[in-house]
Amino acid sequence: MLHTPLAIVFLLVGDFVQEDAALVPSAETPRETRGVLLKSDAVSPGFTLVAPLQSKSTYLVDLDGTVVREWKSDSLPGQAAYLRENGHLLRAERVQNGFQGGGGAGGRVRELDLDGNVVWEYVCSDATRLSHHDFEFLPNGHLLLIAWERKRAEEAFEAGRHPRSLQFGEFWSDMLLEIELTPPSGGNVVWEWHAWDHVVQERTATRPNYGKIAEHPERIDVNADRPARSEEEEARELDTLRRLGYVEAAPRSSADDARTQRVGSSNRGDWLHANAVAFEPELDLIALSVHSISEVWIIDHSTTSAEARTSKGGRRGRGGDLLARFGNPQVHGAGTPKEQVLFGQHDVQWIPGGESGPRRLLVFNNGLGKLGSGSSVDEFAIDLSLESVNRGLPRVTHVWTYADARIDSGHLSGVQRLPNGNTLVCAGETGRIVEVTPRGEIAWDFLSPFGGDVAADPTGERAGAPRRPGLDDGSARLADAARDARYSLFRASRYAVDHPGVVAALLRKSAQR
Repeated sequence: MLHTPLAIVFLLVGDFVQEDAALVPSAETPRETRGVLLKSDAVSPGFTLVAPLQSKSTYLVDLDGTVVREWKSDSLPGQAAYLRENGHLLRAERVQNGFQGGGGAGGRVRELDLDGNVVWEYVCSDATRLSHHDFEFLPNGHLLLIAWERKRAEEAFEAGRHPRSLQFGEFWSDMLLEIELTPPSGGNVVWEWHAWDHVVQERTATRPNYGKIAEHPERIDVNADRPARSEEEEARELDTLRRLGYVEAAPRSSADDARTQRVGSSNRGDWLHANAVAFEPELDLIALSVHSISEVWIIDHSTTSAEARTSKGGRRGRGGDLLARFGNPQVHGAGTPKEQVLFGQHDVQWIPGGESGPRRLLVFNNGLGKLGSGSSVDEFAIDLSLESVNRGLPRVTHVWTYADARIDSGHLSGVQRLPNGNTLVCAGETGRIVEVTPRGEIAWDFLSPFGGDVAADPTGERAGAPRRPGLDDGSARLADAARDARYSLFRASRYAVDHPGVVAALLRKSAQR
């Protein structure tokens, strides 16, 4: 259930869509101009971590766009990157894997010191699993990461998956792994949660996971999918993902290309495509952004691994079943398309504040499939008290939104609520980072100048890639999109001036002068 009281929704449409002449490229302003375009007194002091998708480097920049620290790796990113309090960089990285055709593939998390030396790494990449997209460093020093787990077509079919989606012989579900670090490499899995343990289907009554979808919002419909797309739409999508550096630049063969398009780019193989994980320490809860079906799920982390496989145990007594979900009620039989509020979202974040009352969540709402609208940033309040959870799906209220053509991005992207109440927004496709006030005023506008180590050509094609149908090689739109895609970002993060990691980075910079 999602409620939107008009008295507390701050749309401020006029402020959001009005273009500031100083920020809009004009005929006299070269489109390639990049860097800080605006900085006002309302900006939140700090330094921004920028990790270009097509680069092996990660940068910490000040509010003037000056690089104060660069970490160099030998690998392209596996999406997320974070600054530790010791000044080290935690960075997801991409490794070769037999089933990594899907966008967002990683396989390894590394810790790099201030000189770029690897001090620890954990590899989650083999024949049955692959980490991807996001991870979080927990208060206990453990690492919480998202990973795919590979299922055979036969397993998926036995679980009730429709056979038409299994024609390529494999099926990827998502899981969460909590890793106890064992430097200088490796780690121990101390907790895990598998979406596969909580599926329901209503195709075959003789199977143990049979149930009416609408009667089990705590479980996941094994046939829940994003809307189907045509062959041409799939081809265009794959071209876009290649330009952005989100999937491999070129296929190893025409057969591999078909497999990547059908399995990695569509939900026929990469089922859920979870793209963000966030931990709430006071309640010991996890928020998971599930891109393919446009939902956010709340999961109880207070369970044991054994309890997380069941519907019993943990602080709430629900085991690993979903405590709450919102964004797209039609995927669990509870609503219509008119009630959908999330559209291919990224970067769900808990907003800090208080130990009582509803918790706040922030998401970058990409707007995929939403007619007549672009991207937005949306804030939700959700009552996660034990009483609310025990009554069923907790009440979710939409309390704030920000929309502006500057932040339009159909893929990637991120958000962060800053200490002064402003919100940092990263439009991943163009590499644009803006900081906005609660009233939607721009406090900082930065076009990342970090073009990466991998260049895309104006048509989105790469050497060795087969020609795509319907592409207009002379179109200015494609040329502009390819030029922007060179600067693509998964997301960006702001760190306060007194953050210990920032202090360590600045001290090292000063010592090297």
